[in-house]
Amino acid sequence: MPHWHAYEEVLTLIEGRVSIKLDEMTYELCAPTSIRIAPGMLHSLTNHVTQPARLLAYHATTAPKNEYPDGRPAPVQWEAD
Repeated sequence: MPHWHAYEEVLTLIEGRVSIKLDEMTYELCAPTSIRIAPGMLHSLTNHVTQPARLLAYHATTAPKNEYPDGRPAPVQWEAD
């Protein structure tokens, strides 16, 4: 789901491959790689392959907050192994 943050985010893909959409451009990322997402940039991630993808998300804030383009709050989902 496309969303944005009011702060910088850095994603580090440590396994697999994903598609990332940044505003209107889509990029294919393969591990290992990192990408910086500027504050306010609309973005979303998709795994289109059958292999799992693992990534680390670094949020430059003390309280992560996601918002959809229309300003509604988006849930922050955390999963543990």
